[in-house]
Amino acid sequence: MAPGRSVTGILRGMAERHRYADLRVGMEASFSHRITGSAVDRFAALSGDDNELHLSDARARELGYAGRVVHGMYLAALLSRLVGVHLPGAHALYLAQTLDFARPAFVDDEVRVSGEITTMHDETHTLQIRTEIRRSPSGEQLVRGTATVKVVE
Repeated sequence: MAPGRSVTGILRGMAERHRYADLRVGMEASFSHRITGSAVDRFAALSGDDNELHLSDARARELGYAGRVVHGMYLAALLSRLVGVHLPGAHALYLAQTLDFARPAFVDDEVRVSGEITTMHDETHTLQIRTEIRRSPSGEQLVRGTATVKVVE
């Protein structure tokens, strides 16, 4: 990182700025993300969800999991990043999101977050985006759903 630049500043400058007219059915975007224990701890503090399944490795293992289970809404927040930063990016207004949790994510997982535009509604400038999160490198699907997004310009 260049001296004097913050991570926040770099991330803010990276948002795509797709206009509705530039978007097409079939357009895709994705990014990878490593889930850290400290990020899950911060999410628990922010959300108030301090369920020990998310915070205690020992308790999660007692319950038959491979380790601390990541909050489902933490994963949903990664979908918000997908929509607000990548597809369509800075002009996005989230209207709805369906979520199906196929498998749990665990602390220290590397995940791939992706979306593909499946439908466009010209009269309202809204999109349907197929969203999913997969564990890397296994490719196991963790979350799937559909985002409804308005492109505001």
